[in-house]
Amino acid sequence: MAEDIITLGMRIEITDENVTDEERDSKPIYISQVENLFSNGDFEIDMPIYQRQLVLLHNGARYKFLFYGEKHNYEAVVVIKDRYKADNQYLLRVQLITQPEKVQRREYYRCCTTFEVKFHDIAEAEVNASNFDLLMEQYNGFNLEKLMLHGLVVDISGGGMKMISRFPNEPGSYKRLVFELPIEGKTETFSVCGQILSCELRKDTISRYENRLKFVKLGQNSREKIIRFIFEEERKIRSITRGNDE
Repeated sequence: MAEDIITLGMRIEITDENVTDEERDSKPIYISQVENLFSNGDFEIDMPIYQRQLVLLHNGARYKFLFYGEKHNYEAVVVIKDRYKADNQYLLRVQLITQPEKVQRREYYRCCTTFEVKFHDIAEAEVNASNFDLLMEQYNGFNLEKLMLHGLVVDISGGGMKMISRFPNEPGSYKRLVFELPIEGKTETFSVCGQILSCELRKDTISRYENRLKFVKLGQNSREKIIRFIFEEERKIRSITRGNDE
């Protein structure tokens, strides 16, 4: 039953009702969380934020919700019943159209943010080597500044990132990515491997390329830190948005 699945504080990923798995990386994905539960089965969520702007989901509109549980993820179709502001917080009242069903995909959701990243090529043989972790540690000890290219990350998840670069990158190629994230008041440096999934020239420019990467052999500790950064970043954005409305 839905009341056994949906809980207070549960994270939600929101997409169009008819979005396919293949379209998920190219369509907007909104993030929210459950703020209140009602006796009739309705529930209340934060109005989502996308690129630091409130997203005004319309009353009567239907969406696909992906609920992130502690052990399992669930998906359901919902309808927006009402939107309102209470205690300086923008909220949505939501009704389930379908019962939540357990899904296995999409372990990680994306956070729209911006930070610089440096990267250089890694040979596929190195990525597949049994001593991959040792090779990565050796890279960390070298001064490779002259080999590094610069990019701008525009979104990140526990599974990968989207990066803007001045030069194209070959899909399927591997990169060592070096970047810093503020986590719990400290600056954490990451040196990880990523594989280029796609590289396309941006329509709004003649000199910038949009690259989708997935992390390869990312350690659990690094992944958990990245996810922690995403949660902290989301809280900051919501705090700023609420403060601007006071």
